[in-house]
Amino acid sequence: GTCGHCRAGRQNLCLERRSIGSARDGAFAPQVLVPAHGLHRVPEGLSSEAAALTEPLACVCHCLLDPPVVAAGDTVLVVGPGPVGLIAGQVARAAGGAVHVRGIPRDEVRLEWARQLGFETSIDGEPLDRVFEVVVECSGHAGGMTACFEHALRGGRYVQVGLAGKPVAVPLDEVC
Repeated sequence: GTCGHCRAGRQNLCLERRSIGSARDGAFAPQVLVPAHGLHRVPEGLSSEAAALTEPLACVCHCLLDPPVVAAGDTVLVVGPGPVGLIAGQVARAAGGAVHVRGIPRDEVRLEWARQLGFETSIDGEPLDRVFEVVVECSGHAGGMTACFEHALRGGRYVQVGLAGKPVAVPLDEVC
């Protein structure tokens, strides 16, 4: 809580930050020690399911809104149609973006959810002959990262939300 990032209210960027559930025991541990500032009362009427999505929503908001990445009218590609990807699509749309969600063949149920949310969808392997001003990678898979690089407009914005949990090889030449 004493570094420049912490003092500026950007604790998520602290080099000493230890995430509950990755660097420290998480919700499936028999007991969890949580700093008081990390606790929030769930409002009356908010379901447990909705409350469980507040942390992923906060992560997406940090990635897309602080600083703002999506501007009104931007085309946005979200790769990875899991819960975080669908939240990212909704936040990007709320910021004014026209969102397309892309997944792999086994994501068909998740892509159906994306369609129900009003997003265009496609499956990896199908032609996607477009580029996007903003690409948001939510799969945490090297293939998803590569797809984002391939479909990013030159001079566009790339946002990495998904965590691979291991080293991955991606075509960094595409960044140039």
